[in-house]
Amino acid sequence: MGRLTRMERDCIMRLTKMALALIAATGLGVAFAQSSTNVNLINANQNQSGALNSQGANVGNASGSGKSNVTSINQNQNQSGALNQQQLNVGNASGSGQSNVTSINTKQNQSGALNSQSANIGNASGSGKSNVTSINANQNQSGALNSQALGIGNASGSGKSNVTAINTNQNQSGALNSQSANIGNASGSGQSRVTTINTNQNQSGALNSQALGIGNASGSGKTNVTAINTNQNQSGALNSQKANIGNASGAGQSNVTAINTSQNQSGALNSQQMNLGNASGSGKSNVTAINTNQNQSGALNSQSLNAGNAQ
Repeated sequence: MGRLTRMERDCIMRLTKMALALIAATGLGVAFAQSSTNVNLINANQNQSGALNSQGANVGNASGSGKSNVTSINQNQNQSGALNQQQLNVGNASGSGQSNVTSINTKQNQSGALNSQSANIGNASGSGKSNVTSINANQNQSGALNSQALGIGNASGSGKSNVTAINTNQNQSGALNSQSANIGNASGSGQSRVTTINTNQNQSGALNSQALGIGNASGSGKTNVTAINTNQNQSGALNSQKANIGNASGAGQSNVTAINTSQNQSGALNSQQMNLGNASGSGKSNVTAINTNQNQSGALNSQSLNAGNAQ
């Protein structure tokens, strides 16, 4: 092969520089691109029936350095059958994502056996930030051997969430089921500011477990909680019921105002527990609780209430 002429060498150099510049520009575009979405979703319905199915709905979630602004009104997700999985995610923020969420009249319904159901609204993880207003959120599940989970405005990692949840209802019926609702809890170094009004958790049947957590702080998390009209109800036999509001563990800190808190359980061979503003490890909690009621009826049951204890 002959030697290249000066003109040929100059041409190759120019092409090489252009290629490197193009690669660099493309790489920077990928690394630093920031996506954003503005979502208005009204009257959305998702329906599925049968067995061994999975159903998922994702609306206005933000990941990476993305930003989302979400208004969701009248969103319904329905699933029936056996061995199914149902998931709803609205306005969650992960990575360094940011989400601003208004969710009104959100309903998730599941019936059958051996199913799992989860709904997540405005949770923040990583260094994500979420600002959440949730009005009239309803999660319903019926059948046997099912699991049901609801999460609104929880903060993990170094995430931050600001949550206003009004008229939140979680209902489960059947046997051998598990039910959990978590609102505005902070873990890791997460921070959450939470206002909940009219929160209701209801479960009926036998051999069930029911758990409600509002504004609890673990790790070095911090929560500021105002919970008004919180009701937890369970009926049946061989059940366990637990409510945790504004507790701090590890180096967590919680500031809690709880007004009109009621926990009710009826049946036999049941256990009932309420924990309000307790601190463990090097945790700190500041608690104001007004009109707290714990009621249990039946036979061979256990009942405990713990408020403002330091360990």
